Amino acid sequence: MFDATAMQLLDITPEIQLLMSAIDDAVMIHWPIAVTANTDAEFDIAWAALQNAVEMAGIRRFEEIRAESFLRNLDQLSNVNP
Repeated sequence: MFDATAMQLLDITPEIQLLMSAIDDAVMIHWPIAVTANTDAEFDIAWAALQNAVEMAGIRRFEEIRAESFLRNLDQLSNVNP
């Protein structure tokens, strides 16, 4: 059995909500362009645009928040008596 509790964001703050929305918007705009590219060159350009868009949307900050949340959740789970 696998318990994914530690991987969940249990506290979604306004900052987290904004980051999630911005990242989702970036993907929704740029992903279709990348996956429907007709040539390798078009794909490379679209993929770079997608990467740039998610970077600008705050994916690095979101990764930091997820890592902090994961460690905090693990700590809380390890202190629970079976």
